[in-house]
Amino acid sequence: MTSEAPHAAEQPLFTHGTGLLRTSVARLPGGGFVWERRPGPAAPEGLAPPAPGLARTVTEAGRSQGVEPALPTVADPTATVLRYRLPGAFSAARLLRIPDPQVPALVTEALRGTGRLLAALHTHTPAASLAAPPTGPPSGIRRLRGWLARGEGPGDAGRLHRAFVARLGEGRRRRAIEAADWAGWAGGGALLHGAPGLGGLVPSPYAGRGALLTGEELAVGTPEFDVGWLLGELVELRAAARLGLGGAPAHDYAPLARALLDGYGPARPAPLARAALLRILTHTHDYAAYVGWHDDLTSYLDLLAGLVDEDGAPAARW
Repeated sequence: MTSEAPHAAEQPLFTHGTGLLRTSVARLPGGGFVWERRPGPAAPEGLAPPAPGLARTVTEAGRSQGVEPALPTVADPTATVLRYRLPGAFSAARLLRIPDPQVPALVTEALRGTGRLLAALHTHTPAASLAAPPTGPPSGIRRLRGWLARGEGPGDAGRLHRAFVARLGEGRRRRAIEAADWAGWAGGGALLHGAPGLGGLVPSPYAGRGALLTGEELAVGTPEFDVGWLLGELVELRAAARLGLGGAPAHDYAPLARALLDGYGPARPAPLARAALLRILTHTHDYAAYVGWHDDLTSYLDLLAGLVDEDGAPAARW
């Protein structure tokens, strides 16, 4: 992966982030935008671009899907700063917080394109075509496993772990640990994005087009993991909006989920649901660890209790 230094004429727009990840957005002089992502001060590991052979595979898989993979260049190898050229300044997550009647349709079609992109990515079996395919789980699963098993994590991760055990019980904790065991996911053989999300989906002003930040979390495993992970974010937003938690924007999230599933095509409900559960568990941990404690987290634990009991099954019902 090549290195790319910032251009002097770039116009900085804003920076946001948590203890895990910081993102800076700038406007490019010739049009378009560049996002720079770097580890936050409490991040347990750095960011790294994909190996060149893997990057070529991703690029090839993403051609003509409407939503295409945006692969990083290295802005600062010593600080693991990655740069992405993108069609917009705002992610789908941020757009959904803007009171614009055109936003839901724009995000819906971007999710349909994301489904097509993930389906194309999953047709590749890197173990057969690459000398060094990615190994191990995405970083979110690594963080989740350490926290569930031992209460590991910065910030208020330990407090959340104690609340989890007290409120949900040891039986649910063990079920969550079992769901997060990557041995149960690794046998699928498909090339995975690893962590597709609304925060990394950048819709273009043209409906159905956009870019999905890709490359930091690539893995090999069960294809439904990716789609379920993104569904989990929509499940969480739907529940948070209904309960008035965290300022979640009030939208009808069902059309967004259905568009993602329609774009992707046939998928097995059980692994979809389990991956959605893992996404909500991971985000709950990450908020406590990298943002801090909020009383809303107890409501999230109550939501998780039902999802753990049903192995995430409600997440697959839209």
